[in-house]
Amino acid sequence: MKFRYETALASAPGRPCQDCVQVKDVGDGLVAALADGVGGMSGGEEAARWVVGQWLNEPGSAVDALMLYDDRLSRQRHGGQSTAILLRVGPAGIEGASVGDSCAWLRAESGEWLELTEHQRRKPYLGSAEAVPVGFTRILPTKGRLLVASDGLWRHANMDKVFALTSANAMLELPRLPLSKEFPDDVSILLVDW
Repeated sequence: MKFRYETALASAPGRPCQDCVQVKDVGDGLVAALADGVGGMSGGEEAARWVVGQWLNEPGSAVDALMLYDDRLSRQRHGGQSTAILLRVGPAGIEGASVGDSCAWLRAESGEWLELTEHQRRKPYLGSAEAVPVGFTRILPTKGRLLVASDGLWRHANMDKVFALTSANAMLELPRLPLSKEFPDDVSILLVDW
């Protein structure tokens, strides 16, 4: 099975992007993480980048990793908090976990989109020392698509239009505000096809 992926990232005007998304090829699959630093407090950007870096360097059980990251972030001086989706994608399927309000969807061979993160706990966030990671697994269809995105996409774009597109960069254009063409929030997207 051959996996193709692309990422896209944009920031709201006037501040650094607090979203982070990265993918790493590992043998016959991928390890990926998307995190959205919690705005309105300091350290969100640092927290998101730290979570993504930790997962890509030492992937294991996604639920266990998020529990560990929650504890470690709560002890760091910057005090930042973050949402996160951690996943591994391979021929056997998708395994992952999430905390917060970023979402992941899988397109089945029938064309139906299934939300993998539908049971996640939005709060408390990672870094609160009280986060509750929720795991998910799914067998891969023979041919399919995985979409992982921060709330900057799904809150500000019509998801039927998003699901109809085939490029992360095209999806990135949908949440722009009509008049200013700026983004109302940071947006991060991971799109995987096989």
